[in-house]
Amino acid sequence: MSKRNNTWSKQKLERYLREGRGKGNLASYKPWLTVQDFPSTGRASRILGNKTKRVHHFFSDLETQCFYLWDWDQKVIDIKEHYPLLNLYDVVDVEDINVNAFKDKYTNEQYVITTTFLILVRTAEGGIDCFARSVKYKSVLEKSTTMEKLELERRYWKAQDIDWAIVTEDDIPKEKVKNIQWFHAVLNEYKNYDIDEKSMVRLCGEFLDYANSSDLSIRKLAKDFEVKNSLKEGTGIFIFKYLLAARVVEIHMDKSIDLNLTFSEITK
Repeated sequence: MSKRNNTWSKQKLERYLREGRGKGNLASYKPWLTVQDFPSTGRASRILGNKTKRVHHFFSDLETQCFYLWDWDQKVIDIKEHYPLLNLYDVVDVEDINVNAFKDKYTNEQYVITTTFLILVRTAEGGIDCFARSVKYKSVLEKSTTMEKLELERRYWKAQDIDWAIVTEDDIPKEKVKNIQWFHAVLNEYKNYDIDEKSMVRLCGEFLDYANSSDLSIRKLAKDFEVKNSLKEGTGIFIFKYLLAARVVEIHMDKSIDLNLTFSEITK
């Protein structure tokens, strides 16, 4: 297997621009960086977004956790990861920053600085606003190069009059993320259970009726529902996840989902 070429060059910049990286919205957006661009760090992931209907690229668990929160947030309408600051050096004073630290050591070409997320939200008035977030573990904030990069980002977004902040692991509601991750993918998976869309609607309604009249635990009633309806093993829990993901059923998202509780105990 040939080694991936990780040097940065004018030719690679031109190719990225031709590919439309950093442009588009929702399903058409292409992140500047993808997991295919670098050797695996072991924590890279690709996740289909429920809002954007496209695959998102992340390089750390922390980036992934942030994504789950924003993909669940009803105010968020678009999520753009690894957003390139293409005109950074045109709008930011960098005289006091060592920009040579952001050049390829072999080609001497300046890297394109990116911000981890640009998030678009619907305002209370019905308009569209946005904010930028740089996602970093606290341990890397001790590095001078990291801090200089973050300062470049801060100045860039200030010049654009867009809210910017750093997100660390301390800002993540762990149980909420774990819950979202548990049911996030199901909206696109019901066909894996040999269920068509019409049947899924019917089964969700029947499951709700059964759950509301039962004092069994979620785990037991899901299994019982499968047997009564001759469904594939695991379908009952899958339907419960689907009801959560579709927001038909609401639970306390900051508490761990305990399938040994009854439906009335676990729901709001």
